[in-house]
Amino acid sequence: ALLNRKKFALEDRLYLIKSNWLHALDSEPFDFVVTNPPYVDFADSKIDKSVVDFEPHVALFSPGGTSSYETIFSSLSLKKGAFFVCEIGCGQEKKVVEIGARYGFRLTKYKCDGLGYKRALLFERSEDLK
Repeated sequence: ALLNRKKFALEDRLYLIKSNWLHALDSEPFDFVVTNPPYVDFADSKIDKSVVDFEPHVALFSPGGTSSYETIFSSLSLKKGAFFVCEIGCGQEKKVVEIGARYGFRLTKYKCDGLGYKRALLFERSEDLK
């Protein structure tokens, strides 16, 4: 992320924060948040061995595959009309959209991967902050 920020000359506009979920962030609401949380269920036996061997397990696995979204949506501080983008696993769209809706987010767009699976979701904050 640091290399890309420098490569695209974004040092004065892009602030990167390393955190365990949202713990390092203050309560100031954001306009836009992007995340690629762990979304593979521990019981998923279809994940390629090369991925499991290469990626840290904390970056891949989440109980039920969607518990990380519950954590994020429940503590995400966004302004009304702000956007949240996340990557999801194959077949998780319905569950992640339901989780987002419980916390005042509505799905506005999605992008599919090369195989046609919905993999990136764009949500808009549809309610005032809690």
